[in-house]
Amino acid sequence: MDDNTRKYVKSAPFANCSFPPPDFVKITGEEKLAEILNERWAEINRCLETDAHLAAIILMGGIIEAVIMAIVKRYPHKARECESAPLDRDGKIKKIRDWTLNELIIIAHECGWIKSDAAEFSHLLRKYRNLVHPWEQLERDDDTPDKDSCSICWQVVRAALYDLEKVK
Repeated sequence: MDDNTRKYVKSAPFANCSFPPPDFVKITGEEKLAEILNERWAEINRCLETDAHLAAIILMGGIIEAVIMAIVKRYPHKARECESAPLDRDGKIKKIRDWTLNELIIIAHECGWIKSDAAEFSHLLRKYRNLVHPWEQLERDDDTPDKDSCSICWQVVRAALYDLEKVK
């Protein structure tokens, strides 16, 4: 990204915004989970205020994973009927609690719970979230999230949640 583009991105309206959380009870159907997600949402905002970009992105990935998992658990038959339902070594569909974020994103898209754009960008967020593993970060060489990448990831979370709150 050249300096002119970077200046534009840094001045974009979402670059320093904190956003109110969505109604996690409505989206997940789980009150206790919603409490946890609200706490994490607030923590993301604190991370953004203090330039803790990697920590914020890790929390963002956790929110996406938890919300999709809650919806999959609410509609397990629909999720298991997907062509992309993840299989174990014996060729049987894995227990839902063992599905990875990658698998959850694929299923959420295949079920029509998130649109193509949210799915594609959620996979990018997942890749950044995987930097929680120091060896992953070392292998990606100089791919440390900054304010710009964090702002983009924050928009991805909001877009995915916007889609997911429409699931019935």
